[in-house]
Amino acid sequence: EYLIWFLSTMQDAVAVSEASISHTLHKTRVWDKLHPLNLNDRQTMIVNMLIDGFTGKLTAEKWAKICKCSHATAVRDINEMIHLGILLKDSGKARNTAYELSQEFRI
Repeated sequence: EYLIWFLSTMQDAVAVSEASISHTLHKTRVWDKLHPLNLNDRQTMIVNMLIDGFTGKLTAEKWAKICKCSHATAVRDINEMIHLGILLKDSGKARNTAYELSQEFRI
């Protein structure tokens, strides 16, 4: 019984490790593509949050609160990232426009 438990636990640990390594490799590939674009610290923080599984809708208001910047600065950051093909406008018809990573950068 101990060997069965041990091997089962080891199998679970290997699966978790594989998922973690896969996520890290994906994040590395994304940043290899983004590095030449010289994103600012706010943009870098938001991209990392989106890659790591930000829940909810990302709006300019949330961006400003998270990054502790003005709404105008958040909008400029967002527009630059849309122009670079990093962010897309959410296709929903909500009152506040939401943004998401383009398919190229999603997991």
